[in-house]
Formats: sequence, C-alpha cells, structure tokens
Amino acid sequence: MIHKEVLSHGLTIIHHPAAFETVTVEFSVHTGSVAETAAEAGMSHFLEHLLFEGTKKRPSSKAIANEIEKYGGEFNAATSPERTFFYVKIAKKHFAVALDILADMFQHSVFDNAMIEKERKVILEEINLVNDNPRQYQWILFHKALYGTHAAAKPVYGNTAALKKMTRQQILSYFQRHYVPNNMTITVVGDVPDAVAQIKRVCSSWERKPLQITVQEMTPNVYSVLKEKKKLSHSYLVLGYKTVLRNHPDSVVFDVISGILGRGQSGWLFDEIRAKRGLCYSVGIEYDGSRTYGGVGIYCGMHKKNISRVQKLILGQLEKLKSVSDAEVSDAKTFVEGALALRHENTASFADELAYWHFTASLEAYENYLSALRAVTAADVQRVVKKYFTDQYTLAVLEQEK
Repeated sequence: MIHKEVLSHGLTIIHHPAAFETVTVEFSVHTGSVAETAAEAGMSHFLEHLLFEGTKKRPSSKAIANEIEKYGGEFNAATSPERTFFYVKIAKKHFAVALDILADMFQHSVFDNAMIEKERKVILEEINLVNDNPRQYQWILFHKALYGTHAAAKPVYGNTAALKKMTRQQILSYFQRHYVPNNMTITVVGDVPDAVAQIKRVCSSWERKPLQITVQEMTPNVYSVLKEKKKLSHSYLVLGYKTVLRNHPDSVVFDVISGILGRGQSGWLFDEIRAKRGLCYSVGIEYDGSRTYGGVGIYCGMHKKNISRVQKLILGQLEKLKSVSDAEVSDAKTFVEGALALRHENTASFADELAYWHFTASLEAYENYLSALRAVTAADVQRVVKKYFTDQYTLAVLEQEK
C-alpha cells in the first residue's frame, strides 16, 4: 500500500493512503548537524526556524500559522543530526493547502534580515534552555563522550560563537546547497488519492544540484568517562556504546533489547533500579540507529551518592541479558510491535517514520521490519549482547555539586 516514486530531478515521494480523517505531509531534508562545518555549526537548526518566518506570498510567521490553524491543522519542524523535517497535519480535504504552504516555504522564503536577527536571539535562548535542562543536556554530554571526533558528537543546536557570526549569505548558501530535490523526501500519510500528482505539479520545477556527501566511519568502542558538575539537586548518568547503523541486520535486535530493558514499568531497568530499590525517578534506554552512526544509551537520574551503585546495577542487567529466555524475548517483541501500531495511529508520526526509514535504511527494510522483528530469537539477543556490550563502555555523568 506504500507508493514510492523518484522524480527526474531526484525528489523522492512516498505516499501511504491510510484511511484516516487527517493527512500529514512532511518535507524531509537529508541534512543536519553532521553535515555542517565548524563555521556552520547550528545552521540546520537555524533554517528550521527561518523557513516559518515568511515567504513572498505569506510575509510573516503569523500569516503561515494562521493559514494552517484556521483549518484546525497543526505544524511543526525538527532537526536531528542527519535530517531536518517540516510537516503539516490537517483534515484530509485541506491537503492542497498544506502542500502549498510547505512548497512555498521551500521555494519562496525571503530570509528577511530582521527575521534572521529575531530568530538568532530565539535560538541562543533555546541553547541556554537545553543546557539548563539536565534531561536534555545529559545526551549532549553523552554523545560528546561516545562519538569523540565523529560528527555525531556535535550538538544539533550548534554553538553560540558560530551562531552569533552567521550571515544571511552563509544561510542562503547552505540552503541552496542542501535544500534541493535530490536531497529530499516528501512523505504523505492519508487518504488523498491524487497526492503524488499534486506534489508533481507543485514541485516539478525544482532544480537538481550536485551533492557532496561524506560518510565518516565510527571508531571502535573504548572505555571512557566524562563528568561535569552543575548546580543541580539531582545527578544524571548515561552509560552506553556505539553500536550498528539502522541498515544493519542487528538493528532490530537492539529494538528487542530496548523492549526487554526499557519497557515502561515492567522493563528490567525500571524494576531493578526504581521499583525494587527506589534509587531513581527516571530510568530507560534509547537505541539510535541512523545512517552514519548508531548508539545505545541507558539513562538514569539519581542522587550523586547512588551513582556508583546505579552504574553497577545497569552493568548487571546487561550481563543478565546473556542468559535471556525465549519468553522474555517474546514479550519484548510483542511490546515493540504494539508500540509501532500505536505510533501508526498518528499520521504525523507515521509520515516521519517512513521518511526516517527511507533515509537511514530503505523503504523495503521498513516493509519487512515486522518479519525481521518476529524472527529475532533469544540466541540473537545473547549473541549481540556478547558482541557489543563489553567492558569498553562510555559513561557520562552530570553531577550535582552538593
């Protein structure tokens, strides 16, 4: 039921005509912080903001927002290390409006100097907000420690020094190099029979441009510890490893491992660290399988006096995985499949999932995902754990001062 078409200028269109009352159209650009030079650090995130700031036809952010919201629609955008995406979710009869607005933003944004300066201030405040939020900042610290010299170590928001110096010409240059059809995917999830034909009419005149893509290899895991003290009433720990890319066959095994360890209140981590011992409030696991990097991190918030104890408990749960049972693996697979079904109830989540899989692996891998998931055995989990979860782990600690 998923239709994929690549146009002559390289634009990929993916349409899933699912029977929802809403439709989501997402424009996903295959660029993020990993593609930025030192002088461009934070440029992708900057552009995420600026494209909503006005076009020739819709001269302000209010004009863009009003045209979507007057129909009860929602819109948003996000930047990751590898992708920047923009979407509109709206009643399906207003699909043409959503498409016209996004295409207008990509083709006719004015990048007004006054708006650039306004959003520069907003982004600098956003950096302060992230740095002040330990649940977000713990991942910045962890990725810095884990990936080292790899581009995945760079925070998506960039850095203050580079952002303060960025000129309108630099922004335009980056936009013109990366926001091109052969570096984009448009996904549509919703019951709009002529969605692909409408996209072709609106986007056929875009100009294909040559791309310069560098793929940086990840180095092997090494034991490393990075600690930083902050004025907090709580401490935060992330322990993890570099693992596999999303296109690797073992990536689905890491999804199952995440289901075993981090499945809500019945996952091993919650049960062992919070339910049994009351050592923390938040605990969980995240596997990030991307196109150029892959990693897994187990996170926990606790008082600093319990850091060492929690670290040992986490390592103990990883060791326990080496003898995981068939029943435990079966439960985890059921959880992963159920969570996927819940995400598919939201056309916006569904649209982004299709864009993510197409970019990081392939649409075929996504279509075969459930078969691959159901085929995972306890022996697969044990093999992957023994291979990747060694004593060469990375530990990042954001520690309270008192």
